[in-house]
Amino acid sequence: MGGLELPVGHYVALRTNFQYSYETVVLTGKRQGDLLVTFGLTITNIFKPEKEASEDED
Repeated sequence: MGGLELPVGHYVALRTNFQYSYETVVLTGKRQGDLLVTFGLTITNIFKPEKEASEDED
């Protein structure tokens, strides 16, 4: 399993994950290996409150 995340802005990143699984015992007609690739968008820190200016002036 592996993944990659590329920032495209201050709060946004593109993400992709790769997962390969291999089963030794499978039903007839099924494959032993399976590859799963997912893509997504990550948004972070949008609900983090900004520091108030009055706190820094003390």
